[in-house]
Amino acid sequence: MTELRTDTMYRVRENTIETVGGVETHYWEYLPAHPIDDVVAYTTGGWPVDSTWLEDIIEGLVESGVPVVRYDQRGAGVSGHPRRTSQYTMPKLAQELDAVIDATAAGRTIYVFGEAWAANIAAEHIHRFPGKIDTLISVGSPSLDMAFTALRRQTRRAIGEKSLRKQVAFQWAVLWYWFALALPVLPELVFATGLPTAGLNRMLTRLDQRGGKPNAEPFRTTKADAAQGSLKYRWFIRHRSFTPAYDELRVNHLRVIQLDGERLSTPLLLEGLGDRTPDLRVTHLDADHFNFRYGKTGTAIEKEIRNAIAS
Repeated sequence: MTELRTDTMYRVRENTIETVGGVETHYWEYLPAHPIDDVVAYTTGGWPVDSTWLEDIIEGLVESGVPVVRYDQRGAGVSGHPRRTSQYTMPKLAQELDAVIDATAAGRTIYVFGEAWAANIAAEHIHRFPGKIDTLISVGSPSLDMAFTALRRQTRRAIGEKSLRKQVAFQWAVLWYWFALALPVLPELVFATGLPTAGLNRMLTRLDQRGGKPNAEPFRTTKADAAQGSLKYRWFIRHRSFTPAYDELRVNHLRVIQLDGERLSTPLLLEGLGDRTPDLRVTHLDADHFNFRYGKTGTAIEKEIRNAIAS
C-alpha cells in the first residue's frame, strides 16, 4: 500500500489486489482528517473513462468528511485489462467490487455513488450480495437489467399509446452503440486504430475546459480502455438485455438523480422503479451526460450524496 497524499484535509493511499479471474484491481482510499464515523462511499468510472471521472465530486465529499474509495474496474485505468469477454460478466464485475469492499470497508456502512457502470455494477452487487450495500446513489438509471426490462414494458405500451412512440423510438435509437459493441471482432479492430480514443480525449477535454474547468487536465483514455472495457457491453447484450437476472432492487435506500438534458438514459428507463425497490427518491437536475460532474450540478450531486449519508 502506498501513501500518495498527506495534508490537513485528507490522506490518499493506493493499493492493488487480485480479484476474481486473477485480475489485478487498483483502488484509492481517501481518508479525511475528521471523518464521518462508520461510513464509506465507493465509486468507479464508466466506459471508456477510468475512476477519475468523478474526481471533483470525490474531493468535495472527502473535504466534507466522507471517506471515499474509488477503484478502476477491470478494463479501465491502471487495473488489469483481460482480453476475454468471459472476464467481463456482470457477476464478475460485482465480485470485483465485493473484493474491494472486503479489503476496505472495515465494518462501516456502505454507500455507492456514480453513473452508468458504477451504478450498474452496484445493482448487480445488491442482487448477488444482498444486505452489504446500504444505499445506492445513481446518476440516471441504476440497473441495466431493470432499465432494459422497463424499456420493453414501455415499448409494449407504446403499441396502444401514440404519445409514447416517439420517446420509445428515441431511447432505442440512442442505444445503437450498445449493439454495435456486441459485434464480434469489429469493435476491437476499430479501437486498435487509436482514432476513437484520440477523438474522445479531445472532445472531453474541450468540454471540460469550456464548461467550467479552464485548466482541466487532458483525458488520457487508452486504446486498451476502449477495446477491453467495451467487452462488458458485448457480454451484457448477449446474455442479459432480453433475459434479465432480476427486476427488483432490494437495497435499503435508492436515490436517483435524473439529468434533464441526458439523452442516453431517459426517464423511460425508470418506469416502474418505485414499485421494485423499498425506498426510492428521484431528483431532477438541469445537466447532461458530460457536464454534470462539476460546477453547480456537481455541487448539487455532492449534496445529494451527503444528504443520503446523513439520513
